[in-house]
This record gives sequence, structure tokens and C-alpha cells, in this order.
Amino acid sequence: MEADAQLKQPTEFRHSYAGELAGLTRLAVYIEQAALLMSAAFAAADVRDFAPVRRRQTIRSTGDARRWYSELANDVLTHLSELRSALGHRWTPSPDADALAHEAIELLSELTPVPSRLVALYRSRRDEGLAELARHLEIVARQYTLSASLVADLGSGEGAPPQDTATARFAVARQALLEAAGGALSLTEAANALGVTRQNLHKRIHSASALGMMLDGRIVVPRLQLISDNGGTAIVTGIERVVRPFMQSKAGAWSALQFLVDLDPNLGMPPIDALRAGDVAGVEHAARAYLGLDEG
Repeated sequence: MEADAQLKQPTEFRHSYAGELAGLTRLAVYIEQAALLMSAAFAAADVRDFAPVRRRQTIRSTGDARRWYSELANDVLTHLSELRSALGHRWTPSPDADALAHEAIELLSELTPVPSRLVALYRSRRDEGLAELARHLEIVARQYTLSASLVADLGSGEGAPPQDTATARFAVARQALLEAAGGALSLTEAANALGVTRQNLHKRIHSASALGMMLDGRIVVPRLQLISDNGGTAIVTGIERVVRPFMQSKAGAWSALQFLVDLDPNLGMPPIDALRAGDVAGVEHAARAYLGLDEG
């Protein structure tokens, strides 16, 4: 019966579940690695006045079937909270500790839309860089909490959550995702920035040669795909090689945005950064792997 319920769920529903879980898995790996590195840095520097505090359990367990999942998801949030506290802790690193901490900072920065800027800021103005990274991790924590709760509901075996609850959670999660991706422009604002008409940009979005999605009944255009080009603004080369597979597979524009923002293990960076660096083929391959299109 449970399998039948899953099969009856819409294709977009199943893709949302798989995409959300994949994103959670990648994020968890980097948080765990960064926590180990930072704790090792504190140990190397003989830091004795930092006491990580256990945070309250955010992901609720509503039954035995979800207990293990909830415990693991809450452990990730706990480590993320500890890392944010560690970033604000005053300490003097030894050379060995500094190397470990720097590696942790690089990993954590990859969870944000601006990893290179955060690492550069950390190198030039350490305290300011740490504070800025901690602020970004607040967004990461909110996004993880929403996604982890949603995955727990979608994978509970009881079918989809009540429509009003699911809709509200998706709305909040989508807003957090846009914020993590650097925000968005209205269709008019984006068209003006690109120097094209609204109709032209709308056609590009419809044909999947630009990324746009509905939010609160209107089209929004994520900023992360816009780049400077000869004194003007253009859409990053190759974006269609990402957007089209997501649209054709019915995973949707929001899943495409999540893919672009998340650190990809095959690329070693967020796909949007790889696109900006010109690795269009590599990003397309990573997108197809993410969607499981070349399996079998």
C-alpha cells in the first residue's frame, strides 16, 4: 500500500523529494567535515574556553519510523550551530591550527552563493570575513531546517502532507533559496538590466534558455545567472544546458536553482561558479547526473 501511494504521487512531487534529499546529503557532508576541521584547529591551538552548546531539537520525530532520520538531521543542525559559534569565538591560532581553520572556512564558504568573496575577505580581514560567513550560515541553517522537515513529510509513507501545510513550507523554502542564491529580480527589472523587452525575456524563460520561476503569482528571475558583459549585463553562457534537462524531466525551475547553488561533488564547486568559469559541458554532465538521466 505504501509503495502504491508513492507511485500515485505526481512526478514533480517525487522529483522534489529526491532533489531535496540529494541537497541535504551534500550539505551534511560538508558541515561534518568543517566541524571536524574546526574542532581539530581548536585542539591544535589549545583552546580551552570554547564550550559548544547542544541546540534544541528542531526536526521533530512523529513516530518510530522517523526517529533515526530526525536524530541525524538534528545532529547536522547542531554541528552547524556549533560552527557558527566557533566563527565568533576569539582565539589565537597557531600555524597548524590556522591551516586547519582555513580549510574549514573554505568548505563552509562553498555552502554560500559567494564562496570566493568570503574566502578572500577572510584572508584580508579575518574577523570581518568570519562574521560575514556566520551570517550566511544562518540562511543555510534555515534552508536546511525547512528542507529536512519537508523531506521527512514527503518520505513518511503517508503520502503528501496536507495541501495548505505543504504549500506554506514550499513558499518559505523557496524564499530562503532565492535569498541564498543572491536574490531575484522581477521580469521587468531583469529585462531592463539585460536591455531586452519583457516579451523577449519571457520567451527565453519559456524556452528554458534563461531561468525564471513563479513566486506569489509572478515571474521572478534569479540574479545568480546575470553577469557583467562589456559594460552591460548578460545571462551566463550555458544556462540553458542546465535549465532544459530540469524542465524536460519535470523536476522544475526551483530544483534547477537548488542545483546551481549547492556544492556539487563532481565539480568541486557550485555549478553556477563552474558555468561562470566556462565549464559548460562539465555542468551539463553534473546536472544530468543529479537528475539521474543517464542511468541504465
